[in-house]
Amino acid sequence: MNAAIVPLVTHEPTDCEHDGRALDGLVGLSHLTVEVRRCADGPGDQEHSASSD
Repeated sequence: MNAAIVPLVTHEPTDCEHDGRALDGLVGLSHLTVEVRRCADGPGDQEHSASSD
């Protein structure tokens, strides 16, 4: 038995069917948990960018 817990953080979540198709190629998983969370800050957020002071 192989299992995985996958946490995802994204700015643009997709539907469950899309995520399932993306994981179809994984062989040997009998249990899979995927937790999707929307990223709270934008891609250009200055507070979290590497160039901020």
